[in-house]
Amino acid sequence: MDVAVVGAGPAGSFCAWRLARAGHRVTLYDPTHPREKPCGGGVTPGAFARWPELEELRAAARPAHAVRMIAPRGGEVSVALARPIEIFSRRVLDSLLLERARKAGAELRALRVRRVSTNADGVTLDLGGERARHDFAVGADGASSIVRRSLLGERPGGGASYATAGFHVFGLAERDVVVEFTADFAGYLWVFPRPDHASVGIAAPVGRANGAELRARVLELLARRYPGSDSLAREPYAASIPVGAGPIAGNRFALVGDAANANDAITGEGIQHALDSGGLLADALSEAGAEGAPALYTERWQAGAGGELAACARLARRLYRPRTVDFAVALAARSRRARRLMADMLIAAQPYRGLGRRMLGDALRGPRDSL
Repeated sequence: MDVAVVGAGPAGSFCAWRLARAGHRVTLYDPTHPREKPCGGGVTPGAFARWPELEELRAAARPAHAVRMIAPRGGEVSVALARPIEIFSRRVLDSLLLERARKAGAELRALRVRRVSTNADGVTLDLGGERARHDFAVGADGASSIVRRSLLGERPGGGASYATAGFHVFGLAERDVVVEFTADFAGYLWVFPRPDHASVGIAAPVGRANGAELRARVLELLARRYPGSDSLAREPYAASIPVGAGPIAGNRFALVGDAANANDAITGEGIQHALDSGGLLADALSEAGAEGAPALYTERWQAGAGGELAACARLARRLYRPRTVDFAVALAARSRRARRLMADMLIAAQPYRGLGRRMLGDALRGPRDSL
């Protein structure tokens, strides 16, 4: 099978890696990767458990063993993680995944895809000065996905999506992940300590504030929590986190990663879902071929991660109400069960579709586990 993968981020490169190892002909189209990306860079332990071939990448990350959660009214709790979140520079993570795809036999063409079309026989990519034909197209081209726009007539994202802005700050002294919730909208600020810098940013509902307003909030956080950090070198960034539902596959194509809205609407985590979607699609293509893969991939995605993300999107805005966050942080500060629940949510070990049952079970056991 001859597969075009549009986009060489984690979803695209991981999909290409698995396809090339299985003996398929794979061409990656991307004129920008590897590059730094505006996100936390955290990879949850579930990703390494699901895809053991990623284990060797851990050496390039910085493990975070705790997350400090700060409520809108100032309440705070430190949540110890049963297994660490591995925090990567995105340039490094993307480089490692892309290099493995290329070593497995995938070809990288540093060309921008202008448009994608499909018919019963395959797909055609418009590359500006030339056209390329393939049996199947993988849309791994992020929040502005040309594959999604060409074939579905829409951009990724929905009503639960976020706008983000912030800075990569070099030399910032922080060991733990820090998440600070806001009082005036359903969002949060974050500090993710990477191996050679910290990603410091904010996520707000799309349309809630412009980029300048969001960056001002991040600068206020830096000045308040890290006095003197204004002298540190920093690089600004801005991006979106697309969250939503809808079709992710069709005739001779499928979407993965941000192009498929594969982001957690509560935690903002997307790398594990990018890897899951890329891996699931590669396996579906190897098992069912170009014609049968869209249905198999869609079935498996919706039964697993896709269904979880849909449930997450329904819960997100309610959970981010300031009173709800204040209560949850205060409860976690005095209850081991609440801290364990929060920790499991942070490392994507607690299914959203079973969250209500677990919360009810914890409540019925009573408050005797304080501290």
